[in-house]
Amino acid sequence: LIYAMGQDAEDVLGSFTLSEEEKGKYASVKQGFQSHFVQRKNPIYERARFNMRKQQAGESVDAFVTALHTLAEHCEYGAFKEQLIRDRVVVGLLDADLSERLQLLPDLTLATAVTKARNSEAVKAQQSILRGPQATPISCDVSTDAIHSYSQQDRPRHQRPFGKEEKQPTSTGRKCQWCG
Repeated sequence: LIYAMGQDAEDVLGSFTLSEEEKGKYASVKQGFQSHFVQRKNPIYERARFNMRKQQAGESVDAFVTALHTLAEHCEYGAFKEQLIRDRVVVGLLDADLSERLQLLPDLTLATAVTKARNSEAVKAQQSILRGPQATPISCDVSTDAIHSYSQQDRPRHQRPFGKEEKQPTSTGRKCQWCG
């Protein structure tokens, strides 16, 4: 190993606190070099990256779940790893309706969440093929203020709001029997 790594490796090996017997064992030397050269991961930073991860537009559910598993490798979650991946899947999905439905399931497991997300993704892909681009619902972005302002301002003069009719005497001088 030292021969393959070069002369600088001997200096690094000399800095290790290994006995002569341990220096002769490949596993001990390899572990020493790994701890020297491989940078240790910062679990706080890795957890922050994991917790910020959301499904990207155009990213499949499988790719999203795989990315979460990869990010969770260095988070040191221990026994909670699967539960935290499940939670991140549920809140990180692009499909907000599916996310809400999954949150309502009391005994949700990671496997169930992934299966439901995959099924939902497959059904949406099939529906877009069957129905074409018009399958997406049209968004109505009209506010009630706009409707109210139309009903008050743009109404023709002969139409008055209910209860606001002008009370004028008829040609005979009598008041109308309906409005007074």
